Formats: sequence, structure tokens, C-alpha cells
Amino acid sequence: MKPTERYLKQATRGLWGRARRELRAELAGHLGERVAELRLGNLSADEAERQVLRELGAPEQVSVGMLGVHTVPAVGKTGALGLLMATVLFAALPQGLAQVKGIYSYSQEGGATGYLDFEQFKASIEKAGGKISGPADNATIRLPGVTAPRPSLDTHWWLKPGLTLGGRTYLRADSLITGIRDSGADLRLSGWKNPTLNIGAAKIQLEADDWRVLNSFYQPTVGAGMGYGSDPFRSLEPNGNTGEVAFSGPLAANHIYAMVTATFNDWYNIDADGKKLDGGNIMLMTNINQAQAGAIQFRIDNDASNFKLVSSVAEFKKALEPYRDQTKLHQWSSKNPAPALLLELSGKFGADAFKVVSPRAIKRR
Repeated sequence: MKPTERYLKQATRGLWGRARRELRAELAGHLGERVAELRLGNLSADEAERQVLRELGAPEQVSVGMLGVHTVPAVGKTGALGLLMATVLFAALPQGLAQVKGIYSYSQEGGATGYLDFEQFKASIEKAGGKISGPADNATIRLPGVTAPRPSLDTHWWLKPGLTLGGRTYLRADSLITGIRDSGADLRLSGWKNPTLNIGAAKIQLEADDWRVLNSFYQPTVGAGMGYGSDPFRSLEPNGNTGEVAFSGPLAANHIYAMVTATFNDWYNIDADGKKLDGGNIMLMTNINQAQAGAIQFRIDNDASNFKLVSSVAEFKKALEPYRDQTKLHQWSSKNPAPALLLELSGKFGADAFKVVSPRAIKRR
């Protein structure tokens, strides 16, 4: 039995005959309309169905409402059901929810990364009780429900000056989320495709299903949990020097995981005699994905394809210490593998941002 069929059966339990058939048909129609709306947001049919059923909540609660509809003579069954459905959906959707479109693009200042629509973000913040004053590249954002230590943040120090496409301005997503995090706001991300950004009691839906954009949303949680800012981290480019790696083990379906590896980023300087001087530093490469039951796949920089999973952040950092000499260039190899972490993300921004997955529990496929 399909999930919607099972839900309809449970939600109309207690009604019989013609009343049950009529109410079931009307409820199915409303469900179908909501699925169609979500499909416009690029959700698959299965994903849209699951989201609608999550929005409605337990079918037993809807069943109680159905019985109430059946006993309302003055309004009429169809009108009452429409009222009930509107009430159920409104109650199920987070208050203050607004949608902000995310895109993947390139700017000279921000590089290739995920960006968020400024006007939509402004509208969502103001709907939730905050305020944004000024243009995108020099705006002051007063966050809803944030009183300390920094209830407001300015965009001029991180936007520089953002991205403009088709007459619309976009904010760099990871910088924006990091700025909100550093304000002291109670901040959390939930969900994968079209995730929700929770700022205190305010909930903002971020419209994105592109893995590159989703990585830019979640990357600041990894930096926060490891005690870094965003600077040492770099998301993997889709067409860069990358391959794929897969793991199996006790990985929870629909949970979000990150893989962190290290690469050597080099540059060249020239001395007064025109001689090249090699130099470099360590970059932490992250890729984030949603797991299926017992399995997950990541993109990985080919330069770090020789890696070894470690069991803690402290072990990861200790393994990198010998390579912080910036006057030399290094390469990872089978005899000298790169340290790597597999993290289960919570969506929070702090010491509880993730749990390290034990290497002993994981098998490379």
C-alpha cells in the first residue's frame, strides 16, 4: 500500500459509507494539490508526497478533525473540510516560513559557491520579525529574537559586493550563515533538499536541490564544530580534480554526513633574480551529502585519494602538524595517506555540530 493510501485510510478511520468516501476524496484532492505545488519547487513525486505527509502530521490527529467536520451541519461538509485542511496545513508549516532561492554561480570576489537571493532573504527576515536596512552590499541585518551578543550584523565586510544576475542581487550563502552564527543567534539547519534555516523561532526555507549550493549551506557547521572559521575550508568543484568514494556501515538514512580531507594549496613567488620560490599551505576540502540506509557517496579531491579515516578531530589536527611548513610542497601517498574525517552533522553550529563516525564501523566500497 502506498504511503498516501495508508495515510488516507488512517485519517478517515471512524467514518463509514458515503461520508467516508466523500471526505476521503476531498482530502485526497487537497493532498494532490499540495503535492503539485511542491513539484514546482523541483521535488520529485516521492519527495513531494513525503513532505506533504510530514506537514499534515499524525493521521490520527487528522481523523479526529474529520469526525468534527462530519458533525458540522451549518457550514457543509465540503466547506468545513476545506477550512480544516487550511487549518491543518497552516498549523503544520513553521511560523514565519518564507522561501529564499539558492543558486550556484561565480563572482570574482566570492568565487564559485552558493548564493542566496537578497530581496527574498530580506522579505523572509522581516516576515519573521527582523529588519534589513540599506542595499545588499552595505546592509544592516537586525535578526529576529537575537539580543546578545550581536543583534545586528553588517554585510559590507563579507559581501564584497555579492553577485548580480538578471537584475537580482545574491548574497554569498556560507558568509551570510557564518555571520548569523557569529552574532550569537540560536542557529540550526534542518533537512537536505530545500532545507530550513532556523534562526531562533524564525524559520526560513532555502530553495535549493543543487548539491553545490547545499554544501555551501552546511559547510559553516563543519567549521564551527572543528573550531575553525570558514577560511581553511574549500568546497569541491564539480568539474575540478575530483573523483568519488563510497562507504557502507551504520549510516542512518536521510541523515547528513560530511567528509573532510586535506590538500596542499601551492603558489609561486619570484625573487629579485627571477627564480621561482615554492610555497604553500594546507586547505581542508569538504564534501557533504545525504545518506541512504547504510551507504553514502562523496566527491573527493584526487590529490587526497590516498587517505586514512581517523577517529577524532584532535587526531586529525595532530596528523597535519608536521606538514604546516609552508616552504615545502608535499604529496599524499599510500605510504603517507592524508588524514580524513567522516562526520554525521546535526545542523547545529558549535561543539555539537557533528559526531565523528568511527573508522572501525565503516567500510570503503
